[in-house]
Amino acid sequence: MTRQVVKIRSIRFLSGLAIVALMHCSPAIAQLPKGNPKNLGVDSIKTTERQLYGFALNRRADGGLDCAVEREWLAATYPEYAAELDAQSEKSAGELKQSRIDRLKLWIKERDKDEHLRLRIFLEAQLERLEAYQPEVNKSEFFLLTIEPKQLTRVLPAKADLRHIAGVAFKHEMENVTITSASVLDRKLKEKGVESKSESFDLSDKLPKLMRDSDTQWAIRQALVEFDALEAIELQGKGNVLMAAKDRPDLFALMKDMQAPQGLEILRELTKELRLDLGNQLEQSEKEQWRKSAIDQAEKKDARGALVLRLEQNLYASEAKVIVTFLAKDVGGKWIDVYHREHLNDGSKARKEDLDRLRQDPTIQRILPMIEAIGGTEQMERALRQGEATKLALGEARKSFSDFKSRYSRDILSPPPPEPQVK
Repeated sequence: MTRQVVKIRSIRFLSGLAIVALMHCSPAIAQLPKGNPKNLGVDSIKTTERQLYGFALNRRADGGLDCAVEREWLAATYPEYAAELDAQSEKSAGELKQSRIDRLKLWIKERDKDEHLRLRIFLEAQLERLEAYQPEVNKSEFFLLTIEPKQLTRVLPAKADLRHIAGVAFKHEMENVTITSASVLDRKLKEKGVESKSESFDLSDKLPKLMRDSDTQWAIRQALVEFDALEAIELQGKGNVLMAAKDRPDLFALMKDMQAPQGLEILRELTKELRLDLGNQLEQSEKEQWRKSAIDQAEKKDARGALVLRLEQNLYASEAKVIVTFLAKDVGGKWIDVYHREHLNDGSKARKEDLDRLRQDPTIQRILPMIEAIGGTEQMERALRQGEATKLALGEARKSFSDFKSRYSRDILSPPPPEPQVK
């Protein structure tokens, strides 16, 4: 045998050994990102022991992290870890189930008055379903991991637009979503006739159904469920002035009732631009007085949650912003901000028929002659457009909150709601 042949065989043998060693020491090659990890639609989560790719869901108060990682990817990449997680899940399933049953029974006992009948009917049905639930036979598409603070090294979140593409791809059950770049996923979605930008997604049904809720998460769940099942505390207004949403139509921004504080404030802004002084000045309350007002109203009705929609307007720009906040009563009676979003809408593209409908409003009809007489037609047009923007922004705000709420309120067997973000 020539030296050249021996050399070639030695190289092949050493290469084979290297591949075998790599397979035993590292994540499976096929399960590493295909290209730059920054182009993925999932978050990069580095721990002291391994590199994970998934969705960072909730940063806990202690600095830990709840995250969702695709089961198939984790089992192929870190099989021993995946098996360990499954074993832990089966071991704790009975304890988690009993804990949830005990909490439900206590909740039913707490709400034993006649006015809570609708809530009790829902909770009793959920209790019956939970008692019959067999968690060990369910394998969710995602693992829900809790990374302890001392184990968490780095979290690099994916860009929002790329994350959205990945979410839609998971919704349509595409392959290798975790390790495929978002641009490739988007192209494959389009090949299937799916436009990712126009689709929403909710992956909560792909998470384990029975997980541990912290005391705060359970309090948040109670607040969201009761918001659905009991008389909802929903307030809206401008600045620090709030009133029950049911007492006013959504077009409060257009002075539906000229005696209401919101109407006076809007009229003041309009007359200021027209260089008039009608004396309609509202005093400014101290900062975030609205929050105290919402909590006081919720406490009076023994409610666990309150939804607040606050309006910010700029009459000079025909824009309207609705700020949505859901407050929940935490353990010990402390109130916490659970949900906070802002929705901005521009009324410059409002449809003519919608503006004409607003012009027929009795309030507008009363002041229209005065506005026209002083040359304020243009300003009134802008105010009308802002009114339409307000209506649309309110609609978007309510739908967004409803989507959030339904994930945790429609079924007790659902993932825990997120805790307030660590500031």
